[in-house]
Amino acid sequence: MDEATRRAKEEHVTGHNGTSVLELQQVLTVTLLSYALWKAVTQTWHPGRRSMLLEYSCEFATLVLPFLLSVTTEWKSQTLAALLLATVFVSCLPVPQHVEKAAKNKPTKSIAQFHLPFLTPVRGCLQVVTIICILAVDFRVFPRRFAKTETFGTSLMDLGVGLFIFSGGVVAGPRLKTTAGEPIEKLYKSIKLCTPVMILGVARMILTKGVNYQEHVTEYGVHWNFFMTLALIPLVITILQLLAPGLSFTTLAVVISVAYTILLQNMGLERYIMEAPRDNIFSMNREGICSFFGYLAIFLLAADIGARLRMYTTHQTVPVALPQILRELLAILISLSIAFAVATQILGIQVSRRLANISYVLWVSLSGVYHVSGCALIDLLYGTRAEIQTPLLYKAINRNQLAIFLVGNLLTGLVNLSVNTLEVSDSTAYAILTLYIFIVGGVAVILDHLNLTLKL
Repeated sequence: MDEATRRAKEEHVTGHNGTSVLELQQVLTVTLLSYALWKAVTQTWHPGRRSMLLEYSCEFATLVLPFLLSVTTEWKSQTLAALLLATVFVSCLPVPQHVEKAAKNKPTKSIAQFHLPFLTPVRGCLQVVTIICILAVDFRVFPRRFAKTETFGTSLMDLGVGLFIFSGGVVAGPRLKTTAGEPIEKLYKSIKLCTPVMILGVARMILTKGVNYQEHVTEYGVHWNFFMTLALIPLVITILQLLAPGLSFTTLAVVISVAYTILLQNMGLERYIMEAPRDNIFSMNREGICSFFGYLAIFLLAADIGARLRMYTTHQTVPVALPQILRELLAILISLSIAFAVATQILGIQVSRRLANISYVLWVSLSGVYHVSGCALIDLLYGTRAEIQTPLLYKAINRNQLAIFLVGNLLTGLVNLSVNTLEVSDSTAYAILTLYIFIVGGVAVILDHLNLTLKL
């Protein structure tokens, strides 16, 4: 990439202040209504064998395109209204007798087989959101208020990166709580788990430097990137479990967040991160290294929430447990909302993705709980009529989440190296983005169809 283009693209994603928390909740609601519409449509669609391409295309139109439309146009309110009306209309249609009969005759699966099924659309949906945004931000059709903020503020991409961590934590929570074994064995497994991801992080760093790819240095630093943060989280959690086996994940998250806040607010760390010269390896990567503690706290909170929800289904089926789960989620949502209000309104700590401070941790966590609650509520409302189903796309993405995230990153790089995204027309941008996410989702579906799980 030539130097002028690289600088123009870096300036395009620099210096933004974000948007309101309310608008971002509206964007999340678009994804929830899309899922509700899909659930409603499955009531009237024959449950028999279908073409994989047809099924994927219908899911793409229902689950992906509305979100893409809401974040690349000013039609967010219209998209919300259309999705709501369509969902209500389809839900009011009578269920065909052959569909109802097939659902009744289908044996009920045990909770062990399902393992909190509403978490699959949570994780799959948030992955789709992240993959769309990492390329869309490079086009002018993507509003600048949704791009990552420079220092303080809330934006869609700030939320997306945090929710990526949150969704991983809420799914991993039950497993982390029950993992047994000798300390050395557990540490070895964690190192084995994080090594491939760290290799990806190093490879990404080398490649971006090698092709003169655009970089937003204040995001993670000169060499650090998101893959490195992802790689270290399981290793550090294992070490924490070995050092403090009696502490809950929530307690660990609170201790880490409070200690990090004291360092930021009272020990000069915030000023150091914002203003220090990049004259050594630590200061060159200070954003990535320091923000790691915030992302770790998000993962720990999410893991504890996931483990708490799983306990409700130990001795009862998911449909029976869902009302209790929703009450638990509501209590958690209220608690996080109060804590967020205290942090931002009383203590005056502005949300900062760059710092991953306590306000950012609380904002991401309450947004994650809101999304989990929405998916659980939709499953409760439609579970008796459409069973507990999962979209093919979301199931496929969950199976190879990190691999699909890598595919999205590679295609994003390929598009940026092939096209000057700042000069293309809006219609061309829409076409590229639609084809891009269709290909990424298609790769996930094909891997799932071939029964392939890529261990990264």
